[in-house]
Amino acid sequence: MILTDLKTRYTEQYPFRIFYHELDCELSHESQVVVGGYSFGDRPLNRALALFLSQDTENRLIVWNPSGTRDAYLNRLRKQLPQDERAISANQVSVEHVRLPDADALRNL
Repeated sequence: MILTDLKTRYTEQYPFRIFYHELDCELSHESQVVVGGYSFGDRPLNRALALFLSQDTENRLIVWNPSGTRDAYLNRLRKQLPQDERAISANQVSVEHVRLPDADALRNL
């Protein structure tokens, strides 16, 4: 976790660059990712999730949030990609209104 308003700059430096590269590698082996308790305010993490979704139209992101909307998340993710690569479709992101901790939601994965 990087606690600063300069996250983008710091994530491009050692050692954080290595951690975000590892996150990208791990996401490249998945087809579905669940995010819970996250407000999509972290640009470097948004970029990793946007790249994950843009790499394959079959990739899916499930957001567990008690009050968020898919359109708001899609907009934040699409902004992380160049204009000509904003190929994240609406059906790739779904929102489940889950309030964490929720043992039933975890069991259903």
